[in-house]
Amino acid sequence: MNENEKTEPQVKLSIKKLIGIFQDALIGMVEPLEKASITWESYEDFEEIETISESLFNLLVKYQLEEYIQSKYSLEIKIPQYGFYHKNYEGYHPIQVNVEGTEDRYVFVLFESKNGPFDTVMCDKVDEKGNIISRENEFLVENVDFVLIANTK
Repeated sequence: MNENEKTEPQVKLSIKKLIGIFQDALIGMVEPLEKASITWESYEDFEEIETISESLFNLLVKYQLEEYIQSKYSLEIKIPQYGFYHKNYEGYHPIQVNVEGTEDRYVFVLFESKNGPFDTVMCDKVDEKGNIISRENEFLVENVDFVLIANTK
């Protein structure tokens, strides 16, 4: 190939990277909220902050993944709503949280703040069909990895 030939850039999507960008955006809200004397640690008490969080998730994670899968594989996927505890995940393509030291299947629900801003991943534990086994399982983000569950029929 000579230097005048153009090559199309290879697009590689990292779910962990997208979740990290989203987490950074949430952390970026902390300083302005503190300046406005808003208690961000219990942001579930503020509908507006939940709405901002969900919008950031949609923009930075959900739409990116859905568009990528559609363009690369011609598949339409449905990623669950951020911060919402579903009855089950049948018909969805949730983001799976792989936890060090376990084979259990967890589904990403939201970030919480335990030791620092948005440092904890809240998950539903599910079976292979997407049925809920347990709720509100929490893990430090540094101990997990994120993957997309492709089939939950």
